[in-house]
Amino acid sequence: MGYSSLNCSTIERVSIGNFATPNVQTPSGQGDAGKIRINFGAGGNTDNNEFSVDPDGTINCLKNSIQYEFDVVVRVERQGNPGNAEIMGRLMYAEDGIEGNAIQFGDTFNIRIDDDNTVWREEFLLKLSPKIGSKLWFELAIDESGVNAGQLGATQPTGTLSSWNPVNTASLDIGYYKTK
Repeated sequence: MGYSSLNCSTIERVSIGNFATPNVQTPSGQGDAGKIRINFGAGGNTDNNEFSVDPDGTINCLKNSIQYEFDVVVRVERQGNPGNAEIMGRLMYAEDGIEGNAIQFGDTFNIRIDDDNTVWREEFLLKLSPKIGSKLWFELAIDESGVNAGQLGATQPTGTLSSWNPVNTASLDIGYYKTK
C-alpha cells in the first residue's frame, strides 16, 4: 500500500490597513468622566474600503464582513504624582452603529504603574466579524482607586537616533487570514 501525498495549504495573515499616531493622548481626569477614545492619527480607509477609521479613533464597518483581526498596540506612561496609577482600557462595539447602544467587547485591560517614569506596552488582539454599519472604538481611563497620572505616550528618538521613525503611542492594524 502506497502513501498518497497530502495537499497542505498554509494560512497567511493579510493586512488591509495600518493606522498610527505618535501624539500623546491624556484622559481629562479619573473615572468615566475623564475617559478618552484612543485615536490612531489622521484616519483613512482600509485597502478595499472594508473599514474607515475616523480621526477620533472610531472604526466604521463599510462592507459585509468576514472575521477580521484588530491588532491594537498602546504605550501607556505615567509621570509625576507618587502612588499607584490604575490605567484601564476596553473595546466598545455598537452593532447598530448607534454609540449610545454600544457594549463592551471582551475584557478590560488594567495596568498598575507605581513608578513615576514608566512606559508600558499593551496589545489587544481581537477577532470579530462586525456587521456593516457597525462602529468600534477603544477607550482609555484612569481608575479612581489610584492617582491621576497616566496617558498614552512614549519617548521619541533624539540625537543620533532622530532619523528613526517616531514611537507610536497608539497603532491599529486590521487584517484577516486566508489560505495560500
